[in-house]
Amino acid sequence: AILANGRLAATAPMDGLLARYVQVDAVCAGRLLETPGARLIARNGDRVRLLLERAHSDEAALAAQGVRVVAEVPLNLEDLFVALTAEPLEAAA
Repeated sequence: AILANGRLAATAPMDGLLARYVQVDAVCAGRLLETPGARLIARNGDRVRLLLERAHSDEAALAAQGVRVVAEVPLNLEDLFVALTAEPLEAAA
């Protein structure tokens, strides 16, 4: 289980948690709107790193916002913990 600010952020066996999420680098020229199953981890200009929950992320909604996935980034348990427990980033460009 992963707790964030006293709330349950995710629960599953370790292998299940890592299989449930994917981390990607993408290009996003504009403002990234809140999208179910997607969490903004980092932004540098038009480059973004996103944590996507495989079962709940809406790739069509991301593509409609002009998000183009460039690469899948390896995800380990520490990266997942940090991504799920960090304060959400502002999505503004």
